[in-house]
Amino acid sequence: MSSRYRDLRPCPPLKQTLTIIIHRFCTNLRRTTQIVSLIFEIRHQGGRWLVRRGNKPYGEYLNGEQAQLDALEAASDAREDGQDAEVWDRSINARIV
Repeated sequence: MSSRYRDLRPCPPLKQTLTIIIHRFCTNLRRTTQIVSLIFEIRHQGGRWLVRRGNKPYGEYLNGEQAQLDALEAASDAREDGQDAEVWDRSINARIV
């Protein structure tokens, strides 16, 4: 055996190395992934307009304009508090903010 191979250390087992790499990747992914925290949805159902915050009811309105204004104001307030927020109008399937 030549002298250049004497200084080599044995490699850690492959399974252990992969576990460390995957752990570091997932840790970094959690730190950098940004998810929209609040989604306000405007829906027209049975002659009334509903705004939902996530899966929960937020308000009920007589017309679409009132629903849009309230959803936009709520999203604006959430952004002022440092949260990421979007407004979707499901009657036309479009993102408003």
